[in-house]
Amino acid sequence: MKYIQTLTEKGKLKWHDSDAPDAEGRFRDLSPKDLAAWLIKTRKGDMKKISGSLSQQVAFNKNDDPEYAKKMDKTRKEVYKQMDREDLLESINEGKMPKKYIGNDEIVYLKTKEDSRGAHYNLYYKGHNIDVGGYRFGSEKELEDFADNYILSNQLYRKLRYEDSIPLPESIDMDYLDNAKDSLQPKNVYQHLGVEYGQTRRGDKYVQINYIPVSRPQSQQPEWVKVFYDNDKDLKKISKELDMDLKESVLNEEDSYNDYPAAAKKNAQMAIDWKEKYGRDEVPAGTPVGWARAHQLAKGEKISADTVKRMSAFNRHRKNSSIAPEHKDEPWKDNGYVAWLIWGGDEGVDWAIEKSKEIDAMKESKQMKYIKPLNERAKYTLTDFSKPGNDGDIYFSKREGDAVGVRLGDKLQMIYVFQEEPKLGRIQKTDKRWENMGPASEELLIDLRGREEGKIMFDFVSTLEESVDEVKRSMISGTSGRTVSSLEYRKYELKKDVEDAKIGDFINVTLPKGTIIYNLPGGVFADHFALKQRYASRSSRGPQYFDKPTFKGIQIISKHDTLTAIEKNSKVLESNINEGYWSHHEYEKWTKENGKPKYPKWVKTTLKEIIQGGFMDKVYDAEHNYMVLWLSSLENKRRSELYAYDNKGKKEFGKVGYAMYQRFYNDLTGYNMFFMQGAMAALEVSKNIQDRIANGEPVEPAYYMMKEYFNNFGMSTNRSRTFNAAVEKLEKWMKDNQIETL
Repeated sequence: MKYIQTLTEKGKLKWHDSDAPDAEGRFRDLSPKDLAAWLIKTRKGDMKKISGSLSQQVAFNKNDDPEYAKKMDKTRKEVYKQMDREDLLESINEGKMPKKYIGNDEIVYLKTKEDSRGAHYNLYYKGHNIDVGGYRFGSEKELEDFADNYILSNQLYRKLRYEDSIPLPESIDMDYLDNAKDSLQPKNVYQHLGVEYGQTRRGDKYVQINYIPVSRPQSQQPEWVKVFYDNDKDLKKISKELDMDLKESVLNEEDSYNDYPAAAKKNAQMAIDWKEKYGRDEVPAGTPVGWARAHQLAKGEKISADTVKRMSAFNRHRKNSSIAPEHKDEPWKDNGYVAWLIWGGDEGVDWAIEKSKEIDAMKESKQMKYIKPLNERAKYTLTDFSKPGNDGDIYFSKREGDAVGVRLGDKLQMIYVFQEEPKLGRIQKTDKRWENMGPASEELLIDLRGREEGKIMFDFVSTLEESVDEVKRSMISGTSGRTVSSLEYRKYELKKDVEDAKIGDFINVTLPKGTIIYNLPGGVFADHFALKQRYASRSSRGPQYFDKPTFKGIQIISKHDTLTAIEKNSKVLESNINEGYWSHHEYEKWTKENGKPKYPKWVKTTLKEIIQGGFMDKVYDAEHNYMVLWLSSLENKRRSELYAYDNKGKKEFGKVGYAMYQRFYNDLTGYNMFFMQGAMAALEVSKNIQDRIANGEPVEPAYYMMKEYFNNFGMSTNRSRTFNAAVEKLEKWMKDNQIETL
């Protein structure tokens, strides 16, 4: 069976049916993400079959339905992501045609633009444009064939041979730079994580800036942007445009290596072959980063000094270098062994350890310069004011992406609106790029940010100086300096009307006397028949009314003024929400009647790691704690969302797991979860400590190591039981393992 498009004798495309299950309209009905998952499952991870199916759909629809054809291309990318094929994903992202090509007589072909039909190039000799208008090529082979046969004319040679060379025109890919400028606007970035330098397989150099977006402040999966460049001059321009300190160093030729042993390549290739043969169901081991490393090693590609260090640090997993007895006949099912192989196995890690020593020895003589982490830019605590102004003045900056700031004493701090709630952003180093717009007013802020955002900002700025005892205001650690208002207790009853609340798109809503308020992690719900009758939507798009065993009501927007009014005008019906306790007895009793949830493999593996590391007592190594760990891994808002929406909850936990979550919400999110979250944090930081020790780096005391970890992910350390538990567990682990600190 062929899976690629072919031509009939008449030159028309011929359709080939696949031996996979009938799609039954899935190609049109499913989203790219869901379609990718279905293709991987039904084609058993066979990349050739998947690619053939998608190529056939594109070929037969690109003229009549170009949007459908684009969807197939998006699905192809999603397939590569889900199968951890970063090598294939890179080949898509880097473009079809090279950015620069060197031909005969050192003639440089510089790409000016590219589309689906090919790319346009201008030709340069010694930096001078030698063929006005340039040429268009439909493929890389067409470019190469042309360049092989094109030589400099005698006339041009005589004219230019004594001319001085001049720099080539700007070789920065402006599309990538514009995208980076837009993505890295302060209003879009929650936290900067750092800079990486790399090269595509064609040799095109790029700088990659990693960050956590404002839209997902607690995400552990950072986003990134790339900008391609040629030389230091390009990099200086990128630095200026992005207001960053970029210096090319780590990926210089002499600072990257591929002299690792052939056995390391063989080990990595063996793991790749297993994954492609048996699929992710049987070979679930490895992270996307690990598999990307495996593909690098298998191809013999150069890796940076930083990557060598990470490979050497993987030595902490040497216990996995042998196949477990139970997997002797099927070694690909041994997760630890597979993970060990994708980092080069014994030979690869041993090489990395020795190479790391060489790099350290050469570090001073080569004057290796590493990039200053970007997050240092965001840690200013005071602003250097160069212009007159008063406390409470509003500032505006075009250069920072039409950003708005407010002067608070000796700080100029950004303010922005996210999901209809006001937030405090990072403190600015200086006011040189900002214009003082004068005292705050509703008209001014509406003019700067539009009616909706302007009104929200004005309400926020007006209350910044007020002290409100009734509402907790806790600073979330990290570079953003955001504040969050939250209710203190779980359940309230209003003794007076609360006005000017907001439900969905409805503003100036009055919460009537007698309304029951439920304070859940990530959301506040109001239960009153009048609210249900007037504001609840019958469609899935508008505000939803929930009727659950443990809470009822319609969600209200958590505006500071609204929460303050609720605290002032209500009586407390129930105290803190998370004070339950989950026992083995309750679990056994319930599962006997309802069945057991289907737990992900990582839950069982992680709990064993926690126990083996000594972060929790062995008594916790029990099945009833699987659901606690599962819930501990989720953000508060996500847990609340899964609890409130049946379809989302069942998709995440399964029917039985969701029923358990509904029935034992308080118990599952009680004391055990706080300590489980602390243990998970301690486990992650312990791995970081082991990496530092392997790299010869100093280790700070447990409190500061844990505080840095919590700050990096925007988690609160102030009066946090989770943080306190994490520090306590890490201190014990460091003491047991005799870890020396500064």
